[in-house]
Amino acid sequence: MARDNAPHFLVVDDDEVDRMALVRRLRAMEPDARVSEASSPADGLETLKTGSFDCVLVDYNMPLCDGVSMISLIRQLPQGETLPIIMVTGSDEVSVAVQAIQSGADEYLNKAAVTDTTLGWAIHSARNRAELRRDALSRDTAMRNFAFHAAHDLKSPLNGIVGLAAVLKYRAEDLPDDALTYLSQIEEQGRYMASLIDNLLAYSESGNLEGQTGPVSLDAVIERARSVLDQDIRASGARIDSALGMDVVGDQAQLERVFINLIQNAIKYRSDAAPVIRLNAHVLGDRVQIDVEDNGLGIDPNIADRLFDPLERGSATDQAGHGLGLAIVKRIIEVHGGKIWCHPGAAGGSVFSLTLQRYEGARSA
Repeated sequence: MARDNAPHFLVVDDDEVDRMALVRRLRAMEPDARVSEASSPADGLETLKTGSFDCVLVDYNMPLCDGVSMISLIRQLPQGETLPIIMVTGSDEVSVAVQAIQSGADEYLNKAAVTDTTLGWAIHSARNRAELRRDALSRDTAMRNFAFHAAHDLKSPLNGIVGLAAVLKYRAEDLPDDALTYLSQIEEQGRYMASLIDNLLAYSESGNLEGQTGPVSLDAVIERARSVLDQDIRASGARIDSALGMDVVGDQAQLERVFINLIQNAIKYRSDAAPVIRLNAHVLGDRVQIDVEDNGLGIDPNIADRLFDPLERGSATDQAGHGLGLAIVKRIIEVHGGKIWCHPGAAGGSVFSLTLQRYEGARSA
């Protein structure tokens, strides 16, 4: 009879011989263990949704969706963030090992070198790494809770200051003009600080995928950005050209925030000409690269290397923003398993390029 605390493993491998060899070795090492099997990435992901697992072993070379892509998808599941994952492959190429670790694998095993010792060590090491992630996640959750309550406590008196300044400004008819000017400045700076607190809180929350991830239509995301920014688009005479026609895997609300921010920046840092913003996408294996190109002022080369750092502004002379928009964008993209960078456009302006996981199922309705 299996112990109540017996480990539960999942082995995902399309090769039945290799899969059964791993299953037999796991059962020999842990007689009380439960071992589930999946012959494809899709079956493996469905199996993960139906139970609790202590470790997942994923083959690298599988059709339609290789092990690297599957690990990225596992990490986006609610229970996948702290799940120990081991990549097992017949390849001895260093690049495969690097890919595995970068995609979120805790350990890497060559099938030819699998023994009770190497497998046991890999499981032990993967569990330790997962435990460290759980501890970090717990601390991060506590910090985010503190940030939320601190932001609320800071904004309550700040809103009172702004409100009182506004009341005084409109009721103190006998005050000299310079006093009214000072009250206006108090109100303006108070609103700026309240906005800064909101953005700092948004930055602290952007490193987490709180909602459900799934297929997201890039065209729908851009349409939402157009709707939110309609007033800015009309006022600037901006033209937005996009027909992306692809779906990605992610949290729709967070991805909408990414493109709202990028398009808003392209409008904000425009040249004398009306803004022209072009969005293009192309497939890179299991990824999609999206390029957001504008005809604006471009990026100051003195800050290009730190453009995505918190509190860094897009222009050395810009004082209007908080310098958190692109930092939030970067954190959202990275938590989706992608990356983002900026480079000069072919005809001036800037290009923001980012990658996301491609959704390989049917198109979203």
